[in-house]
Amino acid sequence: MDPEKKHYIFVEGGVGAGKTTLVELLKLNISNLEVIYEPVETFIDVKGSGNIYDTFLTNQSRWSFTANVYITLMHMQAVKKFIADKQTTIVVVDRSIYADYYIFGRPAYESGLITLLEWTIYQELFHHFQEHSQLQPSAFIYLKASPETISHRVKQRNRIEEKELSLDFICHQETYYNRWFIEKDRISENIAQTPTLILDANKDYKNNLIVQKEYLKLIKDFLQSL
Repeated sequence: MDPEKKHYIFVEGGVGAGKTTLVELLKLNISNLEVIYEPVETFIDVKGSGNIYDTFLTNQSRWSFTANVYITLMHMQAVKKFIADKQTTIVVVDRSIYADYYIFGRPAYESGLITLLEWTIYQELFHHFQEHSQLQPSAFIYLKASPETISHRVKQRNRIEEKELSLDFICHQETYYNRWFIEKDRISENIAQTPTLILDANKDYKNNLIVQKEYLKLIKDFLQSL
């Protein structure tokens, strides 16, 4: 890893896979590292007008396009507002616009939840953001967890906005994560070639110190290889 260059690492995975847990673990154990958190608070409270995430999950055919556009916009604003310290070598991003596109946007179109017109508009928006962003991924860390593990964790944390998150929805997302990170199916060349570390997120790296130590070593070695 070039110490003179900033490396942007995107942590990806399904709802409940443990992205924020991993990000916090990295923040505590790796020096010269800063975090851009997913702005979840902007999804569950859209300036006092409602909860777009809950609304989307309750009626996806009505709200998929609106939710995808707004959430992508919020991810881009979070990145734009971030100013890294000059000494920072690594910036970890908790989910990205690439997940918005490959895990939410494309599946919505292919499932008929948004129209061809809406999908075309969303693609224009996404590509504009992508082309004008100074923050490009140096690597991805994909937390791969089974749908059953994710469903169990979602139920345990019992968030109001996730009450409509079904096992079918979680399984559908896993299909698209596999297409992205494993099959590299219809993924843009630069994203498909971006170095990726896949971790088994079924393991309890939140509470199990042995797993924590193992994963921290894997991640540190991975970062050093960039």
